[in-house]
Amino acid sequence: MPAAVPLDLAVLLPRGFGLCVMNVLLVHFAVDYWAAALVMQARAKYNVKYPALYADASHEHAAAFNGVQRAHQNCLEKTPYFFVLQLLAGLVHPYTAAAAGFVWFVARLQYVRGYASTTSGPAGRNAGIAPLYALAQIVLVSYPACRGASSRPSRAVARWG
Repeated sequence: MPAAVPLDLAVLLPRGFGLCVMNVLLVHFAVDYWAAALVMQARAKYNVKYPALYADASHEHAAAFNGVQRAHQNCLEKTPYFFVLQLLAGLVHPYTAAAAGFVWFVARLQYVRGYASTTSGPAGRNAGIAPLYALAQIVLVSYPACRGASSRPSRAVARWG
């Protein structure tokens, strides 16, 4: 039997990449779970039983419950894209990506709060700083693509092998 060939595998992560990972975890636990908790509270408050995802239009509190449910559903639709963008952008320019990710996080909290508001409903999703999440997402997409070819990535600080 031949001797095992040593495999030298090096994984290089730029300094500051941990901030991007922190943003991903923060968004997942703070935004997604908070929105899920809002839905659970709204189910109890408005008496919407499982397995119904949304309240029927004939339900007395359909607009209020559906706004909360839609805010949570929107989080589930948008956060996977954020996770990928945050981590890919963080490989090129981690500090800029982390800053944009934090803006995205704060704006997303405002978005959920506004959308789930029983007083403003879906119109509340654009209240305050909520639209900044779109701007932060544009930065996460475009900055690494524009800057990646013209500048060096951050220095690597981790090497395993």
